Amino acid sequence: MTFTKDFEVVYDSRNVVAVDVNENNVTLALFKDESLHEVYRIDTGLGRIVIAYAERRRRITKGRSTKIRSVKKVLKKLRERERKQDVIYKTSKIIEEIAEKNNAVVVVGNVHKGKRRLVNNVKKNTLRHRIHKGLGSLAL
Repeated sequence: MTFTKDFEVVYDSRNVVAVDVNENNVTLALFKDESLHEVYRIDTGLGRIVIAYAERRRRITKGRSTKIRSVKKVLKKLRERERKQDVIYKTSKIIEEIAEKNNAVVVVGNVHKGKRRLVNNVKKNTLRHRIHKGLGSLAL
């Protein structure tokens, strides 16, 4: 059984919420009647979460394979994905509320565009991992 719902979206094309996603914050610019009205900055801390969990994973797996049952169990208890998704859902909800209140269209840049080029140009493994883990989860 599939649930479907039809609804009408009401918006003014002159009102826009522009979203810029960075490693540790999301910046919103609200344009009303084609002029800048307000700017919001939401500190997500996703970059710090990725760094902290990378360090924890490194300590847990030091000298051991991640295929070992006990290592898998400990890594699962870290709940990194759930915590990152919680931050992303809360940020998305704030963006949705701002857009709905102002009858605005939300415009988001393509955060995955250029990610592979950015990762390939980085020499340090830890930074490459941060870019990969951080930008991979930012699908607002």
